[in-house]
Amino acid sequence: MSGRKLISFMVKSKNQNHIIVTLFKKNIQYLVRTEYMHRDDKVKETNQEIDRNLVYRIFCALELAKFDEIVNVDNAEKVANIKIYYGDQEYLEFSISKDLLKKEKGLNDVIECLINYIDDSLNREIFV
Repeated sequence: MSGRKLISFMVKSKNQNHIIVTLFKKNIQYLVRTEYMHRDDKVKETNQEIDRNLVYRIFCALELAKFDEIVNVDNAEKVANIKIYYGDQEYLEFSISKDLLKKEKGLNDVIECLINYIDDSLNREIFV
């Protein structure tokens, strides 16, 4: 899929494979792509259109997040990485822990908006 990446996050879970959720802008549409390993090590990918108002809400929530306080996350506590793109290949990358999600409402709102696009067969509890 071609388009400009806006946000991407990868979830790491001990009980299941990694999940990658990416928000794209393609022409005038906004799309969410979810990728994860399915049975027999095959990558399963879903693409869904996302409402422009929800994209606006996501970016407003990102503005509320205090990213300058998100620098020291212990690797043992890390549940996800998030990349926020400000150019074609330029991005800011942050590690996310469950404790951080509890403290940072803006970041938690972004994750909550995007996990709605994760396949129902996958475990969403790692975010909550």
